[in-house]
Amino acid sequence: MSILSMYKIRPKSIGDIVQEFVDSYSDQKGILRGMVLSQWKPVLGTTISNQIQNIHFDKQDRLIIYVGNPSWRHEINMQREHIKQLLNERAGGNIIKEIIVRA
Repeated sequence: MSILSMYKIRPKSIGDIVQEFVDSYSDQKGILRGMVLSQWKPVLGTTISNQIQNIHFDKQDRLIIYVGNPSWRHEINMQREHIKQLLNERAGGNIIKEIIVRA
């Protein structure tokens, strides 16, 4: 008989533990923004990620992206709604209100 069956305790999943932490943390917006930024490369891939010079949130929950290459800047600008949707889904909320692409 295992210890878990003796006490009838089910271990929590990592996802549940992280969610409990996010729910109890006072700066939930900051955590969610960090989740968006951490998902940038996995969601969009290395090629696009390498074109980004700077990425940050402003006070209005807009994601500001700086891209030096004009061709990539245009491509990212054209795909910004799709990118916003992918990142918001991955982070589990409506964190990004708008994406702004700048030179």
